[in-house]
Amino acid sequence: MAVSVLVLVGGFAGCKKAETPSPIVKKLEDAGAGDLSNASSDDIARWMSHHWDDRKEVILEVKRDCLAIRDSKSADWQETTEGRVCKAAYGASVRVPLQSDDKKF
Repeated sequence: MAVSVLVLVGGFAGCKKAETPSPIVKKLEDAGAGDLSNASSDDIARWMSHHWDDRKEVILEVKRDCLAIRDSKSADWQETTEGRVCKAAYGASVRVPLQSDDKKF
């Protein structure tokens, strides 16, 4: 009996709740980010930063999508893949270097 309890407890300890597929996450994965299910928001932000020039429109679209849904999400949403993608997208456009017009003052 004790062995079966340990097996059951050990079997459930490694289980992760399956997330609902997200169009926001899929959009970024399809843009070349790869599987984001285990990526941190810092990892995602780093990818966005490195690919800003060639993926800017997708990143800004993801940000708009995130802003449209964030108020309808629960408090633990930021711990989901979609939440981490959105957290990275919020900051991505803020960290982009300003374009200079090369004027000297």
